[in-house]
Amino acid sequence: DINYSWLDGWSWLDCSQGTLAGGFRDCTDPNVALPDDFHSTACGEIATDVAWSGNVEMTCPVFVKNGATLTIAPGTIVYARAVSSGYAANTPCTAEACTAAAHCIYVRNSALCQPLPSMLVIESGGTIDAAGTVTEPITFTVKNEMATVAERSAGQWGGIIILGKAPISRGSRDIEILSESHVFGGDIAADSSGMLRYVRVWYAGASIAPGHQVGVTFGAVGSGTVVENCEVALSAADGFEFLGGTVNAKRLSSVFVGGSAFDIEMGYTGKMQFLL
Repeated sequence: DINYSWLDGWSWLDCSQGTLAGGFRDCTDPNVALPDDFHSTACGEIATDVAWSGNVEMTCPVFVKNGATLTIAPGTIVYARAVSSGYAANTPCTAEACTAAAHCIYVRNSALCQPLPSMLVIESGGTIDAAGTVTEPITFTVKNEMATVAERSAGQWGGIIILGKAPISRGSRDIEILSESHVFGGDIAADSSGMLRYVRVWYAGASIAPGHQVGVTFGAVGSGTVVENCEVALSAADGFEFLGGTVNAKRLSSVFVGGSAFDIEMGYTGKMQFLL
């Protein structure tokens, strides 16, 4: 149907704004009204296989460890807290007190303190199986009720990082989160970190470390990973970031982001098509 696009029925442009030809076709915005209760909560390390479904509250940074699989059912909505439950509001703004252990980010150059937000990190060797559908997309958004357009601002929670073992320039790298180094990169071009299909990530891009913000970041993710029909909307950082790796992707929507829509670095050699 020439009156519809591959974004109809699941994109932020349709479900939140109604700006596509389909115009809210069987599509709702999960932030207009928050659920009365949650099916489960998530916080900390996932070391064994876990399944999420329904409405999930992510209360602090979540790390899927090597050997573990996070399976997310179609239609699941993950509401991420803007401020980690591990942060205490009365934490003194000093380098000694505002530490990773306190879920606090100390910005030395300006002597400012920021609470750590919730985020999802799939570590190298971990797997995410998030297979949504056009009628039941999987949504990651902030746990804030935003009934009006004016309330829908970028950078309200941390975002998603997926790390793998595919080649990158100069061997391997690391991302520091909560003062721990998370290494990514290797020599397994066909490495699989799982699947992202019909996954939408809204309102991400809050600082997760001094000067470090993400929407969805793929670090050395291999070609065995499936990435199709995914969206980043209103990220205060880049939309999709590819740090090396060989993963292929198609039908990616990156709208109203604060950085690059698609950032490619560290020798990425995958293929992409149908990008917005």
